[in-house]
Amino acid sequence: MYQGLLVIDADAHKIENPLVMRDYLEPEYRDRIGLAIDSLGDQRARIVDFNPATGKNDFMRMFPQPQGLGKGGFRNLHPDTTLGAMFNRVRIEHMDKEGIDIQVIYGTLNLVFSSLLDKDFAIALCRAYNNYIADDCRGYDNRLKPIGVLPLQDVDAAVAEMHRCVNELGMISVAVAPNLPIPHPKAPQAFPDIRTCKAISHPDFRPILQAAAD
Repeated sequence: MYQGLLVIDADAHKIENPLVMRDYLEPEYRDRIGLAIDSLGDQRARIVDFNPATGKNDFMRMFPQPQGLGKGGFRNLHPDTTLGAMFNRVRIEHMDKEGIDIQVIYGTLNLVFSSLLDKDFAIALCRAYNNYIADDCRGYDNRLKPIGVLPLQDVDAAVAEMHRCVNELGMISVAVAPNLPIPHPKAPQAFPDIRTCKAISHPDFRPILQAAAD
């Protein structure tokens, strides 16, 4: 509470444990999610997607991606914040300390689910995550409000999962990530075209600013 007012943190996050999520997946998918050590020695979540180049489920993806500009990492997360995002006991302690009554909790790893090429795997992961986060947030005096995730790869499955999240799991809302597993028809040759589009949509203002300065 703050001066008698209810305080709601409307954009908190969960750092999921992939090994716990495996327990919520159908057996045929369990070996396709877990942990891996990257080339920097850091532990990452591992998801094995369908690989169009081989026609097999052997495309290993790590999250956050370990190398390259803008690809993220675990080392930039504050230890206390990370613990609170992983363990609800610590989260509640932090909420009490900061005067937060309720947190609305979004996923972190599930932001990539809608980018997976294997549609059935993506649907299974969304269902598993929703069951996992509903169980994880249950109790705690109703202070933790999880947000469900939907598989954009299949509209009918997404609509069905939306109804299940709200009507069966008792969630207050669902979310979708702004990515789809549909590569550009010319990928990877399309990247010069993509850069051209970016230049058009994000113009270079330096000449204008220089002219103004002159």
